[in-house]
Amino acid sequence: MSIKLLTDSTTSIPKSFLDEKNIAMLELLIEIDGELKKEISDIDIDKFIEQIEKAEKPYTTSMSSPQHVIETFNSIIKEGYSTILYPYMTSQTSSQINAVNIAKKHIDGKLDIKFYDTQLAGPAVAPFILYGEKMIKEELSIDEIIKVFDKLKEKIYTIGFSENFNALFRTGKVKKNLKTQVVTNMLNLKPLFQIRVGKGVEGFGGGIGFNGAVKKIKEKILDETDEKIIYNLILTHSYAKENAKMLEKEIKKIRKIKEVNYFTIPPVIVNTVGKGAIIATLYPIYENI
Repeated sequence: MSIKLLTDSTTSIPKSFLDEKNIAMLELLIEIDGELKKEISDIDIDKFIEQIEKAEKPYTTSMSSPQHVIETFNSIIKEGYSTILYPYMTSQTSSQINAVNIAKKHIDGKLDIKFYDTQLAGPAVAPFILYGEKMIKEELSIDEIIKVFDKLKEKIYTIGFSENFNALFRTGKVKKNLKTQVVTNMLNLKPLFQIRVGKGVEGFGGGIGFNGAVKKIKEKILDETDEKIIYNLILTHSYAKENAKMLEKEIKKIRKIKEVNYFTIPPVIVNTVGKGAIIATLYPIYENI
């Protein structure tokens, strides 16, 4: 049985890596100037960040079109694969799984599609893809891979912060008025959020300045992760690599980190978190799963 991994662009894994490892990707869509565009293929991230900084409202985003998914499936069939393994993001944050289910009905059983509900979102899904690729190369069966995924799921922790409250004001998640604007600006408050299994994306207040945000992040990591485990670390950011490097140093003071990867936050997530955001995902090294 030949297995092809399928993932979403919101994992933040670079397309160059996915292409190199022959992993298929479904791109989410953003409406810009009345036109739906694929967030990786059709959008220049540099220009997008400039646009979003000036926008009063967030752009409208949506799942991949069923047609795009069908085209992806047909391409996979032509490559000679018989099975797709799709670790998908939680429906609490995205309806992407619906597009895949619609497309599945149009391929007449030509592919055996194995769904895996990660119960996570965004870069928190990336570890399933990184380890899934290794396990497929080692010729593990679908059942064996899913058993590893079940153990991995409970040990992933993702946490991050935005540069300021502007993105939240745009989305309406925080009501913008004179008082909130003055307070957040004066204190240089940075909104904090985390992603946990079955919880979706949760906000939990703000940190005063970069150091205040890092302090709260370290406190949460101490609470949510295991000091006995050696972790890998993914740092995703939107034009904040130097600050991401400083966060890496602070995380390494409290947890054992083996491997670090830096990814760029894709447009759909930038639309929510804004420029200057940093997201840290800790996941156990393979031996500790």
